[in-house]
Amino acid sequence: MNILITGTSSGIGEALALYFSNQEDTTVTWIERVDRKSGWNIIPFDLSYISKLETIFPLQSTYDVIILNAWVGYFDTFEEINSENNTETIHTNLLSNIELLRLLKKHNNIADRAMIITLWSQASKHFYVWWAVYQASKWWLRGFIGSLRKEWKQYRFYLIHPQIVATRFFRNTKDGVIPSHLPQTKKEDITEIINNILHWVKKYDWEIDC
Repeated sequence: MNILITGTSSGIGEALALYFSNQEDTTVTWIERVDRKSGWNIIPFDLSYISKLETIFPLQSTYDVIILNAWVGYFDTFEEINSENNTETIHTNLLSNIELLRLLKKHNNIADRAMIITLWSQASKHFYVWWAVYQASKWWLRGFIGSLRKEWKQYRFYLIHPQIVATRFFRNTKDGVIPSHLPQTKKEDITEIINNILHWVKKYDWEIDC
């Protein structure tokens, strides 16, 4: 099984990449901002630079599973977040996923009947204070994936909506602290869901809350 995972620098993406890289008969390609030169199959690329994304193609593998996990967020009052941060948020969370899937399809890097799994958030279903642009990117991508699955009917799509996950992600909040008043999801729970999907252990609807 060939798996492509984005956003593997830390957090959920890194946990998934490490888990599946240690599975038998599984090859994982990591896309992350830094090349840690660790022996893993890493493509070092910052997905916020969407105009240069095609420079990593053609890729050598045809992927049975694509896990879209690259995202960034800045959390403050709307007027305090600068345009560069807002652009990075929209490029990373929305446009990079659109362009990556387009290029994977263009270059025949998606296997027949592949699974396309997007790690997203409850922020694409509920509203939170100080999250305006971040939430905009989440809602837009949910709409994109929901529409594309009706067009690309040969693939299986899943959109996973965890609660807050304890990672470095919230370092860009006003105080750098994970919002403790919000429900949390463990990285291990997300890994278990994806493992169940890949190995047909449990049947899920295309949108999964966890």
